[in-house]
Amino acid sequence: MRSIREHVDFNLLLNEFSQRIVTEKLNIPAKLSYAIYKNVNKLVTTVKYYEKKRKEIVETFADKDKNGEVIIKDNIPVIKDQEKANKAYIELLELDADIDLYLVNINVESLLEDLEGNHQTLSLLWAILDVLDPNKVKVKEMTNA
Repeated sequence: MRSIREHVDFNLLLNEFSQRIVTEKLNIPAKLSYAIYKNVNKLVTTVKYYEKKRKEIVETFADKDKNGEVIIKDNIPVIKDQEKANKAYIELLELDADIDLYLVNINVESLLEDLEGNHQTLSLLWAILDVLDPNKVKVKEMTNA
């Protein structure tokens, strides 16, 4: 079981990789693209819950002006009790979130050739594949060129 923090981080990875597929016109296997799509949709509920609870923590622990609005300084809410706010936030991040991720088994050797030299996108791909199914991904040893 993964924590909310892990699911939120994975959702960010999937979204960034999805954007790179479009902007860099990457040719990725259909089943990987489908797995990304399915998992983004599965993670939406958890990410929305996380955002709602994170905002509640800010509302609870932030300093407020005379109108009851959260005081913002340098684009950051001013927190009156940082220790309690941090504790509440860590508790939120560590909650178990049981999401049955859609796993995929692909041969990524041709993908590696297509992404050769594109280190940022390749790093994203590795992180995604590690979560999607670290036991099924088979790749020949990579060399650092």
